[in-house]
Amino acid sequence: MDEIVNFLPSVDIGGLADRVGTTCIANLAAAPYKSEGTYMFRTTDGQRWMFIRRADAGYPEIRNMVNGALAAVTCGPFVQNYINSASRLKFLSMSDTTLVLNPDVATRFVAPSAGITKTRAYAVIRKLSSNYQTFYLNSDAGSAATVYDGSAGVKTREWVAQRLMEQCIAHMPGLTISRVANVVRISGPEAIINTLNGGNDWDETAFVLIKGRVSAASDLPAQMFPGESVMVDLENGATKSAYWVTYDRTTNSYKETAWLDNFANAGNWDASTMPVRIHQTGVNSFEIQPVDWVPRKVGDNDSNAPAPFNGAPITDMALWKGRLWFSSASWVVGSQPDDLFNFWQDSAREVVASDPVKVQAEADLGSVSHLAGFRDNLMVFLRGAQCSLDGSQPVKPDTAALGVATRYDVDAACPPSVVGNVMLYTGSQEGRSVLWEYQFEQATENNYAEDLSKHIPRYCPGSVRRIVGSAQSGRTFLWSSLDAATLYVHSSYWQAQQRAQNAWNKLTFAQMSNIWHHWVDEGNLYVLGQTSVGYLSLVAVPVDANLGEHREIDLRLDMRQQIQVTWNAARNRSEVVLPDGYYQLSDLVVCSANAGSWFDEHAITSVWDGKQWIGHFAQKVDATLCFIGLRFSRWFRFSPFYPSVNQTQTPMGRFQVHKLYMDCLRSGDFTATLSRPDRVDMVVRLSPRTIGEALVPNDGENQTYAVPYNSQGHKASLTISTDSTGPMIVTGYTLAARYSNLFANA
Repeated sequence: MDEIVNFLPSVDIGGLADRVGTTCIANLAAAPYKSEGTYMFRTTDGQRWMFIRRADAGYPEIRNMVNGALAAVTCGPFVQNYINSASRLKFLSMSDTTLVLNPDVATRFVAPSAGITKTRAYAVIRKLSSNYQTFYLNSDAGSAATVYDGSAGVKTREWVAQRLMEQCIAHMPGLTISRVANVVRISGPEAIINTLNGGNDWDETAFVLIKGRVSAASDLPAQMFPGESVMVDLENGATKSAYWVTYDRTTNSYKETAWLDNFANAGNWDASTMPVRIHQTGVNSFEIQPVDWVPRKVGDNDSNAPAPFNGAPITDMALWKGRLWFSSASWVVGSQPDDLFNFWQDSAREVVASDPVKVQAEADLGSVSHLAGFRDNLMVFLRGAQCSLDGSQPVKPDTAALGVATRYDVDAACPPSVVGNVMLYTGSQEGRSVLWEYQFEQATENNYAEDLSKHIPRYCPGSVRRIVGSAQSGRTFLWSSLDAATLYVHSSYWQAQQRAQNAWNKLTFAQMSNIWHHWVDEGNLYVLGQTSVGYLSLVAVPVDANLGEHREIDLRLDMRQQIQVTWNAARNRSEVVLPDGYYQLSDLVVCSANAGSWFDEHAITSVWDGKQWIGHFAQKVDATLCFIGLRFSRWFRFSPFYPSVNQTQTPMGRFQVHKLYMDCLRSGDFTATLSRPDRVDMVVRLSPRTIGEALVPNDGENQTYAVPYNSQGHKASLTISTDSTGPMIVTGYTLAARYSNLFANA
């Protein structure tokens, strides 16, 4: 086929089937909404929802995708400004939460000033011997000393510490002195504490003066003042080998902490600069709140530094291998496993497998634009390359590394999409839009992506901005802003590990002039688009080409809604109440189920009756199954016909086509248009109806239609078009033709 619009290639029938009509879920006034930042998602209860931003106040709305009903939304602090200030939004659904990212906002980590507390010191009586000795302290505020005569009994380390404390109180005015067990704490001005020194005149190891730090954990006393931090500096000033501990009286042990007293957190992420979360709180209610990001509890900016996205925008998010992944500039950072909002090490002393993962791309590859989990790999999309983080083995912070998978100039504005066992991404090549299909094979480390659009150059105009797909049907739906009313559909089919189908077609929707968003879920394509009358319509359509076996499903009527028809005896007419947003639509049709296998059609007139908009028509109907909607056009054009000689097509000779016989599994009325540059178009209308029957749609089955051609196969183009409410399923065609080649034996 040369062109296919609103028909879908079907491997099951070996031909084409026109798409099913769309079901209208809701009509909204378009003016208050922003076209960027729409998202459709499913919650754990199976319900589908649509997130959309209002343009007037930036307030987000969430609507049910069954009936379009507005859910109650509660927004927390920062949320409205965070969402409203975005030129675009990114989303990540995981379990009962959907994260919302504004990639324009630079993240910020807020922490108090770090450093050792210099207004206190600790004198520790470590041990006593049998010798006569003196423990002393000296400072600019005075000196204190106590003598131990070497006798045991009541004269313990605690006894010596008590005597030393009493001497300090008596001879060091202006300082605050206290004691816990064998530890004396001296608190005062930093200038005085700096001058403090002390010791033991017999055994220098019997006394330790701690000024905020020790050189080994063994220098810490068994008991200490609770809640006061001390640095363990293993290499005398090397920041990477230092950590902080605080004595916990409850457990009688030291716990690793930050530099702040009382186990205080050493900073947190500014929630107004980080992604926010959508969470369902009821059957029809949601909250959008800042995330409770885990604060830093141990270490400082050297031993437990903030993640590399600090101070820069987060460009994308992914959930992979139980970790939440953020990308920023050339960095990719993964949270702790199964603790998604924790980007900190549990210990500043060592790196363990459960710590966050931080990997950086090579400098020449540029910044990361997208992340996507694909099979065992995390795919990382950069300016000129597509890298992967191997997940075939446990992902650990000390072994994780990025490897280049492919090198294509991928469009940073279009997120990649995983459809089944392939990954699809787009870009530009030789002045045309390209759709690449990447299939990773662990055994071969495949680094090649196939160009699915190479045989149709310039088919999709401009740059693709959104890709979604259905693995079961093998269809992918693409949207470009240069043809905003059209979805470009790629259909693929594999047989015996060989691609048996690589087809393209277009989908358009009745009176829809601009598609804002589209999504595929459980066999249905959901489309939000602006109509020509200024409304936003949310519609759904099956991704598969149904074969017309169930009339209530397969009715070819766009913007379809089931309605009730009533008879107005006073006015002698049938009437329907028009759904919201329908009164401005032209060419509305009511289809009522007839006694046969299909529907009767009734064109309606829209009027205002003083209370509401109604549509009316003259015929009286008794059917309970009635639908209102719009006819929509669909068509396909045959490729030029060439003769086949020895199973090879050839342009040689004369291939004169008399007629084309088209086989249809089902069909309604349709039109065949033959175009030649040297003639006026020949238009033939065909129908499964017999002459004299009423002009109503007829679901004709297993019909063959003879279409006049009367031209050389490559000098004319044949287009088949229909706007019937009945399905059209084309299973094949046969040419009645004559071939002659005077030079065949030359």
